[in-house]
Amino acid sequence: FIKYLKKKNNYPKIIEVHNRPKSAYLISKEINFSKIFLFYHNDPLSFKESSSPNFRKELLNRCYKICFVSNYLKKRFMQDISLTNDIKKKLHVIYNGVEPIVKNSIKNKRIENIVYVGELTKNKGFDIFLDAAIDIKSRFSKWQIDIFGKNHYKYSKDLNRYKNIKFHGFVNHDRILKFLKKSSISVIPSVWDEPFGRTLIESINANVATISSTNGGLKEICKHFNIIKLNKINKKCIYNAIKKLIMSQNERIFYSNNNVSNSPFTLKKITSNLDLLRSKALN
Repeated sequence: FIKYLKKKNNYPKIIEVHNRPKSAYLISKEINFSKIFLFYHNDPLSFKESSSPNFRKELLNRCYKICFVSNYLKKRFMQDISLTNDIKKKLHVIYNGVEPIVKNSIKNKRIENIVYVGELTKNKGFDIFLDAAIDIKSRFSKWQIDIFGKNHYKYSKDLNRYKNIKFHGFVNHDRILKFLKKSSISVIPSVWDEPFGRTLIESINANVATISSTNGGLKEICKHFNIIKLNKINKKCIYNAIKKLIMSQNERIFYSNNNVSNSPFTLKKITSNLDLLRSKALN
């Protein structure tokens, strides 16, 4: 890429680099005619180079702007480095966003189900969710469990053994969004610190009664909406939260009555913020 630009001798005013801090560093060393935007979609400290405070300081010196999908990631980037107010102005939060769903005047009847969308891993809390879901099924047999995600050998037998626990596998994103629109309960039980939490905001946008961990960037989304927030992730907490929603339609209505339009997570607001940063770089 660097050789291509040098050979062409025609440099863009802005170069955006996503989730590749080393690439942003190398480009900035060789190209002095472009302003570098670096976007972090994951924990900055999870990258080998970014784990070093000195490397992060060097990135700040070389990049025009560094953007993060949550304040949680921004704080992680700032860990163990002292910054002046002028340097802090280089750091911005650009959330992931959704197009708000317009509510229908006639409410569609929802399936009596509990949805899990994500990787079938311990980091995502799937093992704890599955244990709770199995107990839920033994008490509330009419309720269906719907699981979306790439299969994992550890759970293959369990997923195929229980009736009304339906494993859909890895499916098209649009299909998941359509399915959420007709679902009753969504659970996001992440044990690890999520960089943002796309499944959470998509569940809220689909007006599903939602139960969520508050780890990492999830906490920033949770504070804007009526959802059941789990500060502890264990089988009992997940079971009790699901049980609460199953046993009361009024509770499901309350926790599904959210409006993404009044939050910072709409595509219109996010693109407006990003366009403003770009326009300043072009001037």
